[in-house]
Amino acid sequence: MTEYQNKINIIMIGHTGAGKSQLGNSILQNEVFEVGHRSESKTKEKKNGFGTLNNLDLRIIDTPGFSDTSENEQEHKDDWKKIADLFVYDKSIDGIIFVFNFANLRKGPEYKNLIQKLKEIFGTEILKQRLKIVFTEAKYGDEYEQEKEEIQIDDMINLIGDDIIERDDMIFVNTQSKIIRKYNFFDKIIKLIEKFNEIKKKFGSMDNQKVEKIKKELEEKEKQERERKKELEDKERWDIENKQKIKIAQLTTIHNDITSYENMISKKKNEIEDYKRRIEGAKKGLIASSIFTPFTLGFSGFGIAHCKDEMKSFKDSISRLEGELNDCERKLGNLKNEQNQIIANLNIH
Repeated sequence: MTEYQNKINIIMIGHTGAGKSQLGNSILQNEVFEVGHRSESKTKEKKNGFGTLNNLDLRIIDTPGFSDTSENEQEHKDDWKKIADLFVYDKSIDGIIFVFNFANLRKGPEYKNLIQKLKEIFGTEILKQRLKIVFTEAKYGDEYEQEKEEIQIDDMINLIGDDIIERDDMIFVNTQSKIIRKYNFFDKIIKLIEKFNEIKKKFGSMDNQKVEKIKKELEEKEKQERERKKELEDKERWDIENKQKIKIAQLTTIHNDITSYENMISKKKNEIEDYKRRIEGAKKGLIASSIFTPFTLGFSGFGIAHCKDEMKSFKDSISRLEGELNDCERKLGNLKNEQNQIIANLNIH
């Protein structure tokens, strides 16, 4: 017979500030566990507290709070490992109390993740038998609001699942010593402990042999997920770097093309100006030939015709060059637009 075989062994889990230690003291009717403020956990490691309630020997296991007050994402992800470790090294647990602070209740994504991990570790059937919810710091007296309690019950059923938790599996208490008895909160705690006693009589203590195996499987699954995530991140990083290299190579090519077109444009403009000067020279030759026509007869006529042919040839060349110039300027504009777009994309990524 082990040391705890004749006891009801109940473990309390919950986030920092939920009120686990104070609830444990209320159940044991003794200041066994050190109580901290909401934002700071006083329980740094698992602690056992012993007492008697309604002729039942009790062992209450207080645990460190999960990291709902931490901004460290990894701590939230590792909360399930804390749960698994609590059960791996303790083979005599009869019930689980998940403690929530009613006055400061937060049900963010980390709660949903935590519930999912509980399901993966223990399975639905075990949780249905063993898991109970206690809301601490419930309202009382003239401040009591039944409607708010009903809302929280519905929310918790939606969060955990009606295949695991029922309305009768949740109680609202206030563990302040002056009011716990006045408003019958202690009666609720006694009924909760009796439920755990009935569960132990029917099913015995929890079989935690599978927990370590499941924990290793979950750790391996997380490791694979991290590796897949890293592979995706590496591939994405490589894709970005490779795309940037391609874009830089494109920029180099475009820059060379822009320089080439700018040189061609400058050359064609110079050629056009040169032909314009030649036209002016041909005009002067034409005028001179016209003046001397009466005296030179056939020779001057030949000069006039030659000047006219030159002027026509020069004008045709200018027309051709202007067409080529317009085409070069259009292509240069397209290249500069493409260059600006690539630069903008590089700056974004």
